[in-house]
This record gives sequence, structure tokens and C-alpha cells, in this order.
Amino acid sequence: MKRWISTWSIGPNAELAHFQKIKEAGFAGVEIWCEHKRALVYLEYARQCGLEIGMHLPFHDLNFATPDITVWNHTEKVLIEWMKKLREYEGVHATLHGGYAWASEERDEAIEK
Repeated sequence: MKRWISTWSIGPNAELAHFQKIKEAGFAGVEIWCEHKRALVYLEYARQCGLEIGMHLPFHDLNFATPDITVWNHTEKVLIEWMKKLREYEGVHATLHGGYAWASEERDEAIEK
């Protein structure tokens, strides 16, 4: 079985040297958390180091379980863009989190708060 590590474990401010150390430690790949502001930089670091790439797709406030078509359309748009990036970087897997319908059903009340 191949060993992978999540970029969650190195945080949002890692540098190329961190990815080089991951490769040297024998990891085959990294799962990049797309919520991190430097996720696109991390994709490049992983590629430069010859690591396999997976994505932990953004899920904060993105909810396919919603009855709200505006939220659903936005979720679809964002996730499709990340999947295109995954293909561009020859990624091998993506993790997608489902949501809870109640989160969007209470959207109007949440916005007021």
C-alpha cells in the first residue's frame, strides 16, 4: 500500500522544502486541502517533487444536499473548477464531503445572524 499524507498535517504555510522532505520520507503522494489559501502553490510543489496528487475538495459552505438552487449551482461551479485543476496536475483522487440539508434550509436565518 502506498503511503500518503494530507497537507492538513503541514498547515497552510509550507514551503517547497516541506514537500521535498515528504518525498524523502517515502510518501508516494499528498492530499492537498483546497481550503488552504496556498493550495495552488501546493499543487506545484507536489508536482516539482514528483509526488502523486490528490485533493481534499473544498466543502466549507459548499453543500450538494441543499434544496437552495443558488447554493447548489455555486457548489457545482467551485468543485468543477477544482476537478479541472486536479486533471491538469494529473491527480489520482479527490475527496468530496457531502453536506447537511438543514444547513441550507436555515440559510435565510443564518444570513440575518
